Amino acid sequence: MDGAVNEYSLLDVFKEAKNLKAIAAELPITDFALLRLCLSIIYATHRGQVLDTELWADWFEEGLPVDNIERYLEEHSEYFDLFHPETPFFQVANLRNSKDERFGLERLILDVPSGKPYMTTRIGAGLDSVSYSEGARALVTLHAFDIAGIKTGAVGDPRVKGGKGYGIGTGWTGRLGGIFFEGANLHDTLMLNLVGTHPSSGTRWANDAPAWETFHWDAGDAQAAENPSLEATGPQALYTWQSRRVRLFPEDGVIKHVIVAQGDPLAPQNMLDLEPMSGWRNSPAQQKALKSPTPVYMPRDHDPARMLWRNVGTLLPAGRTNTSVEERFRTSVSSEWLGELYLDEMLPHEYPVRLHGVGLVYGSQQAVVDELYDDVVSGQLATFASTNPQVQQAISNAVEASEQAVLALRNLAANIATSRGLDLEGPREEASTLAYAALDAPFREWFSRATPENIVELLPEWVERALSLILAIGLDMTSRAVSISFFGREHQDRRYNAPLSEAWFRSALAKIRKSFIPTTHTEERA
Repeated sequence: MDGAVNEYSLLDVFKEAKNLKAIAAELPITDFALLRLCLSIIYATHRGQVLDTELWADWFEEGLPVDNIERYLEEHSEYFDLFHPETPFFQVANLRNSKDERFGLERLILDVPSGKPYMTTRIGAGLDSVSYSEGARALVTLHAFDIAGIKTGAVGDPRVKGGKGYGIGTGWTGRLGGIFFEGANLHDTLMLNLVGTHPSSGTRWANDAPAWETFHWDAGDAQAAENPSLEATGPQALYTWQSRRVRLFPEDGVIKHVIVAQGDPLAPQNMLDLEPMSGWRNSPAQQKALKSPTPVYMPRDHDPARMLWRNVGTLLPAGRTNTSVEERFRTSVSSEWLGELYLDEMLPHEYPVRLHGVGLVYGSQQAVVDELYDDVVSGQLATFASTNPQVQQAISNAVEASEQAVLALRNLAANIATSRGLDLEGPREEASTLAYAALDAPFREWFSRATPENIVELLPEWVERALSLILAIGLDMTSRAVSISFFGREHQDRRYNAPLSEAWFRSALAKIRKSFIPTTHTEERA
């Protein structure tokens, strides 16, 4: 907790969880993948037993059942040996291609898209070798986030054609808009993302198991093939999903070469009850393509141009009374679980947490990485977990008022551009960039002060603040434009100039104020 970064064994991570701030690996996506690995081990340790809200609260207060975790890791130790001769961790011991080739580490290290070293933190000699520990972290990350495209054709895989393994998509976690909650230390972070079962619901994910327990270890060369009996059964399976077949080659105490082949494919449609750490979106296109009589939900991946706070209203738990199956967005199971804990009064309401969004944005045919998404929103646990409709409406209104104010500024920029005979899209995008940059830090600060008890009262404060910030940007625009667009021009039987554009802009902001601030508050302000 002193800020130092150290390496720990898996067991020591659990033993020291209350003394560790967070997982801090090479990349945020690695942190996320390792967090999911740790959670899968906790789930596996407690399999067959009900983790209800009361037991969850006991673990949150007293600590994880480390003795049980240690016993589980000892009983399954052969699966956590990176170079076990038969069951190496997250690998296939005999994996090879027809030429017995070995390949460079650019196929393992995800911050180095092959042939594009401009995105790397490891160039040249830095890719010659990695330590066993870094190799293990990269291995977990690869299964979770690997790019799509052609891989090495592995002996024993009937899918191979002409020595190549053709694409099955990205790693499973790369398809998600990763969402998790961070607490004061690693123990609390693990607990906040450990989904249990409400007493009224029965056992959840009863047949779930991690990859090392379900992999077809006895299949010989056919280990390279798709696992014919594998099913997506819940978080244990999905958090450890073997999207690739991999083999690491040690040499002189380091890892220098690797083989990466295709692994187990997984379709993303309607996985929302099995995958707890992502939001979801209703996809009419998928419903039509699959000819499904019911809505089809896809993972709601992150938009790099959209800050996480702009989505926060759709990431809140729906609560037990919500029975609709046709919402545009569905929140994560982990968020719904926090809502259950909140309703059962098992959470410390004033506990500060961070809602963390993480993921990759893939480029052409998902075969390259364009961007890494990593954003957080801080607030009180009760605010994120509350299922009170008034609280959720206040949060949604705060975001919506901001969005409408930005739209008003975009329209102002477009109207000024029209008065000058310019293209509209460039000024609109510039206005959006300026607006969201101005709103970003103030919104985060405002949200961090919000509680279920005060957020309705705080909403007018935010709306006024947002409108003030946007008004200042708009007035600066018109002051710079007035000298060259005072008289303006006619366009589609309408006069456009800077003064008129400003008047329309002010009118739009006034309508937003009226829509989101109660009349009594407006009268008091006057």
